[in-house]
Amino acid sequence: MSKEPAITIEYVKITPLKIDITDETHFKQEITLQSQGQVVEFSDKTPIRESALAFACAYEVASEAVLRKEDGSLILLFSHHEQEFLRPEEVDESFFQEVQEMKKKAENVRDIAMPVRETIIDLSFEWNSLKKERDERSKILSFIQKIPSFMRAGMNVVLQGDIPSLPLLYTVYFARSYGYTVFYMDDHGDRTMLFKE
Repeated sequence: MSKEPAITIEYVKITPLKIDITDETHFKQEITLQSQGQVVEFSDKTPIRESALAFACAYEVASEAVLRKEDGSLILLFSHHEQEFLRPEEVDESFFQEVQEMKKKAENVRDIAMPVRETIIDLSFEWNSLKKERDERSKILSFIQKIPSFMRAGMNVVLQGDIPSLPLLYTVYFARSYGYTVFYMDDHGDRTMLFKE
């Protein structure tokens, strides 16, 4: 039995900073056009709100996404591939593997007979509670492992607070199964809808 050869990946850079987020409909359309069917790359330098919304749009239509950190490293955010791919050597898949393990513990709002109307998750509180970690990598891994313990299913799930891009995007990834509608809310109380069923 022969296996198909692995396919090599080349990432398309998504540029949410060049799009006006005040018009969310236009922003979503542009990100969807950039991402559709692509393997995409996000930047750690993108503001939190734009990053969360761009990620949510790409999740629906892209086949894979990575985050380029300020130090130049690439971190796998998600992959919808069913066959084997040859990623560039610098792509760190370890965080995503941990996310996949934690996802097995995730609740699904569809399995709950009467979910609460709204659940607000204070991401800043959860992130800042991990001050004792040795370094950023350890803190991110601890945060990923903690996500199932602080996420709560509801009709609406609201992710609130400013935290670094990588833990935020993994939380957005997780939140999809926890709510029929998922929002990001900034420190000013402005909500951005990320997912809706």
